[in-house]
Amino acid sequence: MSAYLIVIDTEVSGPDVLSDFAERMTAATLEYGGKYLVRGGDIDVLGGDVSPQRVTVVEFGDADQARALLKSDVFAELSKVRNTAARGNTMIVEGV
Repeated sequence: MSAYLIVIDTEVSGPDVLSDFAERMTAATLEYGGKYLVRGGDIDVLGGDVSPQRVTVVEFGDADQARALLKSDVFAELSKVRNTAARGNTMIVEGV
């Protein structure tokens, strides 16, 4: 069953650092079988009490692939970089 790594409510405080992170994260994501479906872009909130600045959605073949990325040494290293430049909420959602 496909699974989706979703990062929402991202607040960017260091765009230059985040750009470097994004480039390196893309390579790691592809290595673990992920495919970016949404990365940034315009957001049109149609209901609810949310005001996200940025949303990222990555599709994986299954939740284990997504978890493997999040548990990897490369992600641990990249997370330290990301945490200096942005904050957000991350989740894995299984889909159809």
